[in-house]
Amino acid sequence: YKKAKDYFSSFLNASIGEHPQLISDAHNRMADCYYMERDFNNAIKEYNYVINANLIDIDYATYQKALSVGALGNVANKSNILQKAITDFPNSSYKASMLFELANAYLVLEQNEKALQTYTKVAQDHPQSIHAKTAISKIGMLYYKDGKDDLALKTLDKLVKSYPKTEESKSGIKSIRTIYVSQNKVEEFSEYIKTIPDANFTVNEEDSITFEAAESLYMAGECKKSIKGFRDYLKKFPIGFFSVNANYYLADCLMKENKKDSALISYLFICSAPKNMFTENSLLNAANISYETKEYKQANELYKRLQKETEVNNHKALAEIGIMRTDFYLSQYQSALLSAQKVLLIAKNTSTTNDEANYIIAKSYYSMGDTVNALKEFTKLKKSKNGDYSGEANYVFAENAFNNQKNAESEKLILAISANPTSEYWLAKSIILLGDIYVKKNKTMIAKQTYQSIVDNYDGDELIDIAKAKIEAIEAAENAIKEKTEIKAKQIKEEVDEIIIDGSNSNSKPLPEAN
Repeated sequence: YKKAKDYFSSFLNASIGEHPQLISDAHNRMADCYYMERDFNNAIKEYNYVINANLIDIDYATYQKALSVGALGNVANKSNILQKAITDFPNSSYKASMLFELANAYLVLEQNEKALQTYTKVAQDHPQSIHAKTAISKIGMLYYKDGKDDLALKTLDKLVKSYPKTEESKSGIKSIRTIYVSQNKVEEFSEYIKTIPDANFTVNEEDSITFEAAESLYMAGECKKSIKGFRDYLKKFPIGFFSVNANYYLADCLMKENKKDSALISYLFICSAPKNMFTENSLLNAANISYETKEYKQANELYKRLQKETEVNNHKALAEIGIMRTDFYLSQYQSALLSAQKVLLIAKNTSTTNDEANYIIAKSYYSMGDTVNALKEFTKLKKSKNGDYSGEANYVFAENAFNNQKNAESEKLILAISANPTSEYWLAKSIILLGDIYVKKNKTMIAKQTYQSIVDNYDGDELIDIAKAKIEAIEAAENAIKEKTEIKAKQIKEEVDEIIIDGSNSNSKPLPEAN
């Protein structure tokens, strides 16, 4: 272009005043060289010379000037120049291009209705123009942007079928696909694409758009609709390219619907896949759901895997806590004890977590028969803000005294619990224990009254059933004694009666004879 400018410049210097039309044409060519070099300011100067000379190719110079002005960022001025050019040169061979660029300018200026009207003029009035295909494509996308999906599909279908095997046709198919996907109508698109020769719609593409349809709903927050979309995708492509993503998004939506059992299936699928961006969260969620549903063995395995694989400190801490809990519920007391000791070393623990760890240590020792260490740990829980922990801790000391025949000490501890209860359950357990003390003291009437107070006042079948059973045991014992006493009395009476009837008593006098 530089050489061309030099030649045109030499021509202009040698032709001053001569050949005005050639001079005008040379300025046009000079302007084109500047334009191609993106020197738009000098291009505009040269195009202005041609416009002002008013000899030849004025329409072309005006059109190119508009493009140059637009390239400098003045799109509003570009549209003004093009509007005037279309009016001034109604029969210009560049009219289709002028209309097309004017529509593009309206689009940039966000005057979509004007853009739509102008693209329509290009398509209808200049169907043979090189811009017609692109104009139709733009019309389709403007309809889509305006929410007029049916008009968009109709327009794009015309593009695809009128200009087959072109880049615009391929672009049209992509746009049609976008619309169908946004409507979650993947099956309809699959049927439509079969009507287009040489569309080459592959299984991989079907996999992709089926997932995209559900994903677009998910990203828009339409969880209920996306659940069906992801399930349809996974039914059709159970191990498809996006199966991990689909399962994770599906599980996330199912969790929001509180359908945890179904979510667990998807989380476990992700956990079984090679490590991916969703693995850690899926391990944690699957472990938590398993724990909540009391599938402790599965939860334990998942927490242990998370503990090994995680790169997130918070996840490591949550895994350790989960291992501690599930070890305990699986009666793996030695492991639970060790896990709880690790939990106590976590720096960011809350007092609640520390209390839970201490509780599991205490209960593990107790369950393994190590009462001495258990009581040491329960001592830490006596003042816990968790009423159940402190209630059980105080109860354990009362129970331990009772088991060691220290009834007075046990009774004293129970009275202290009654004076300052922290848990209704452990208060009720303590009162039942007090009844047991009365039984040991052979104060069965007071014991029955004590047990009966639980039956009358406590709300909980477990302890009420225990209290009733103890009352029944006392009454059964009392009835047995009563029955034994009655039998003994009857035996004595029968023996006395027998002695009298047989006259076996030597001191007895004969009965008087009747007169």
